[in-house]
Amino acid sequence: MCLTVRETNGDRDLPYFIQTVVGNGNTQNLNVDVPGLSASIGVPVSLPRSKNGDLYFTSPSKHVVLKAQIDPSDGSFGNVAKFAGTGTSGLGDYDIPALSSDLNSPSGVTLIEDSNGDATALLIADTGNGRIRKVDMTSTSMTITTIAGSGMNGFWGDGDGPNYSYLNYPSYAYYDKTTGDIYIA
Repeated sequence: MCLTVRETNGDRDLPYFIQTVVGNGNTQNLNVDVPGLSASIGVPVSLPRSKNGDLYFTSPSKHVVLKAQIDPSDGSFGNVAKFAGTGTSGLGDYDIPALSSDLNSPSGVTLIEDSNGDATALLIADTGNGRIRKVDMTSTSMTITTIAGSGMNGFWGDGDGPNYSYLNYPSYAYYDKTTGDIYIA
């Protein structure tokens, strides 16, 4: 489940409360394309929110990245859908639609935003594949590419091209919008 911690209105005994915003608690199955609280989303990891309030997160054991769309009428999360990955563990192709490419235990995700704060891409730490993937959110096809990692986990490639390097189970990619640099953990 994705939970939110919110402040109560000054109650000193209970300054915060927890509220489920996405997920029904079922971690065994993946059931998406349903309203937020009805979705079975596995165990969510990494939760960036876009400017319009949509929530992105990975489900590593389900090998997908999910998107919970905000319902602007009431602020709740409406539909939860796959954003990237087929749900099958695999190396996956690139330069194809993100929903057609396999992922392997994706973990951290981060949004790349333009100068107006609008999301233009999503970086995915494709942990099991030793890759950092990028989904182009400006195209209707939502193309996924590999921007770092050869698909082999390990420690090798300093000074080589980013797609020839071995990344050792990367867990997160941070985008510095000031410099355009991407840092990988």
